[in-house]
This record gives sequence, structure tokens and C-alpha cells, in this order.
Amino acid sequence: MTAIEQKMTRLLESERTVLMGGNLEALSEIAKQKEAMLPNVRTLDADAQARLRASADQNHALLGAAMRGLRGAIRRIKAISGAGAPLQTYSANGARSALNEPRKRDFESRI
Repeated sequence: MTAIEQKMTRLLESERTVLMGGNLEALSEIAKQKEAMLPNVRTLDADAQARLRASADQNHALLGAAMRGLRGAIRRIKAISGAGAPLQTYSANGARSALNEPRKRDFESRI
């Protein structure tokens, strides 16, 4: 294993650790380092490039999972924050309207 492959392997391992740990802020620095290494990686033989590609593909899958998790969390936060919003409904002609008025009670209930 050449020094270039070792360095890129360490970067990919660091990236994997960051993704698994959820420290997504650290990805920016790792991405810069990987980008700087790309010209050197292109000089490697096909087998070395294939090994690095396999590691990068695994990290890509982890990144995709992290993004899906973040999107899900954002949707959930929006749903929770919109829970107090008035209920929206549609009239018979298709116009949107809000149900803002409290329901009137026709009878008295006792607890």
C-alpha cells in the first residue's frame, strides 16, 4: 500500500467515524482534505483506486442515511411546531378555509 493510498484510507476512516458519531460539522474539513488528495489518487493503480472507491461508497451510503434522518427530524419538528395551527379544510367549491372558531356546546357536561 502506497503512502497516498494510506493517507486517503485514513481520511475515509475518519469520515466514517465522523458519520457514525453524528459530528457532521467535521465533514467539511475532511471533504477539503479529500479534494486536495484527488490528483494524487488518480496516479494510483486500478486495484488501489477500487479499494478506495469501495470505502468511499460505504461512506456515501452512511451520508445518505444521515441526510434521510435529518430530513425526517426536520419534518417532525415542523409537524410539532404546526400542531397549534388552526385546522385547514376545504369547502364544497374547493376553497380553503380555517376552522378557527371554537366548537359550541349544546349541552353541559360534568366531570
